Amino acid sequence: MENRHGLVVEAGASLATGTTERETALELPGRRQAAHRMTTKRMTLGADKAYDVVQFIHDLRRRPITPHTAIDGHVTETGTQRETTIDRRTTRHVGHGIS
Repeated sequence: MENRHGLVVEAGASLATGTTERETALELPGRRQAAHRMTTKRMTLGADKAYDVVQFIHDLRRRPITPHTAIDGHVTETGTQRETTIDRRTTRHVGHGIS
């Protein structure tokens, strides 16, 4: 989905495995960049808090993609707040809040 207007720009279907949504989320921007020859332009990828996972955020940052995922800061059963992988590099920008 395009973040500002909610327009569908790419879609796909896959089997649910528990990690498929994140794996597909890593593939879709690559298809879009290749189709539009956007190899150096930085993109953003907005996602809900289920995508606030260390490996997923690391994989996005290795590409020219800025993660605009919601922060999963829930309190665990032991009473501690879960650490997020989204840091000030991303959250300080107005665009993160818009996403």
